[in-house]
Amino acid sequence: MSPPPPPPPPPPPAAPPPPFWSEDPSFLIPAILSCFILGSLCICCVCSGRRELNIPIDDIDAQRNHPQQRHPPPNYNPNQDTAAKTPPLPAEKKASSFRYTKNQAIATNTDSECSVCLGEFKDGEKCRQLECEHTFHGECIDQWLLKKMHCPLCRATVSSVQL
Repeated sequence: MSPPPPPPPPPPPAAPPPPFWSEDPSFLIPAILSCFILGSLCICCVCSGRRELNIPIDDIDAQRNHPQQRHPPPNYNPNQDTAAKTPPLPAEKKASSFRYTKNQAIATNTDSECSVCLGEFKDGEKCRQLECEHTFHGECIDQWLLKKMHCPLCRATVSSVQL
């Protein structure tokens, strides 16, 4: 009798499946273009938002004295503006500027935090109190009032500001 035949050699290992993009890479072009467009839009939005906030304080007087140069945003609808529906406060109460002191704030029950930037007031900082008696950092409320003529807290119309 003859010895049994040797077992057949093992089959070669199977090749790993090709990556899913190797067959049809055409989806990569739209994906890359979409990412580029979305990234560009985000950068444009961030830059345009910061540009509006970088208005020098000295320009506030000029913009207030020449209202014809101020244009409402393209999507502005005065019928939706709640400030337009709020009656103005009496003219004898004007916005006033002052230097913040903690002792005076406690005595007059003044807020200790600016509602625009959410930062706490520090001794010696220039603050502004509106006609409605809400207090803010001077620079914060000046920037706010360039865009909206109402108090950020109670939405009362601001009729006059002494800058």
